[in-house]
Amino acid sequence: SLALTAFTFCYRDMLEAGVTSKTRERESVAPRLYMWKQVPAGIAENPVFGAGMWQGVSQLYALQPVDPKITKPPNAIDNQYMTLIVEQGSIGLLLAMGVFFTIGRQAWKLMRAGSSHATWAALIAASLCAVLINAMTFDSLMNWPNMVVFWLLAGALRALAELSHKGKAGYVPPLSGT
Repeated sequence: SLALTAFTFCYRDMLEAGVTSKTRERESVAPRLYMWKQVPAGIAENPVFGAGMWQGVSQLYALQPVDPKITKPPNAIDNQYMTLIVEQGSIGLLLAMGVFFTIGRQAWKLMRAGSSHATWAALIAASLCAVLINAMTFDSLMNWPNMVVFWLLAGALRALAELSHKGKAGYVPPLSGT
């Protein structure tokens, strides 16, 4: 806390310029808010199947031309969940939420088991939650580094589940090449 306070005090001007300045609002906040306001019209246009992969922004621009006050038109919706529903429709959003729910359920089971894997499961689940929270202001699962981190963590969680079940009665090992 002391280090963060000292850093904030020493670099206050730089932090204000990067977070609360008019330039930051014009370049980051205004374009996001503009796109997010267009999303309901995009959903109404194709509610079930969506506009198609990578077609969300162009669909939103077709429905409502870019506001002339925005100097740099956005090239993304910058919210993974809004992007999912605009591009893949309600079906795509439900499928994605199903995957997230299944991963979360696996983490919950591991944490409740109380084994030595519970701590790792909690740490991995927290990291996965951080990526999913980040997805509220960024298309994080469409960005390669974030996508790789997410799926590696999900795979590690699945590996922990296999390790925790191994040796228990009724365990059937995965199919092997033999």
